[in-house]
Amino acid sequence: MQIRKQPFLLLEVLIAIVLVTLSLFPLLTPYLWMIRSEQNYRSKVEMDHLSNHVYASIIEQLYRAEISWEVIESEKDIAFTLEGTPYHASYRFTHKKKKCNEGQGVFLKTLKINIWPRHLTLEDAEKKKCAYSFSPKICLVRTLAKENQGEADET
Repeated sequence: MQIRKQPFLLLEVLIAIVLVTLSLFPLLTPYLWMIRSEQNYRSKVEMDHLSNHVYASIIEQLYRAEISWEVIESEKDIAFTLEGTPYHASYRFTHKKKKCNEGQGVFLKTLKINIWPRHLTLEDAEKKKCAYSFSPKICLVRTLAKENQGEADET
């Protein structure tokens, strides 16, 4: 008795490959979603870390009086590139409250820090919801001291 072998047809092999591929999609989708979520979370954590770094740098510049009062009062965005990172950043001071005494002014300002990916503009990043914003409140005291030849400003 001779056994007759039937060869696989190419069509049967193609159908088997398609069925295996279609069964893999439902199995791999949750893992791919988790990887994408993890990448988004990592970028948000990195932007949060960078915003704290920028905040500390701005506070240090304020203590050293390296930021002029005109920049603080202008309420304009000051954009810069974060070196060594794939992000841009900007900050601006917005006015909240003001209390003035003789020769001294106390100002409550909001410092708004924005961080977004370098390949996008701020507007595009806000539309895609990939921009990070951090808005701490800071208190500034401005002392006006009179000198012999005019007025001097200390912040």
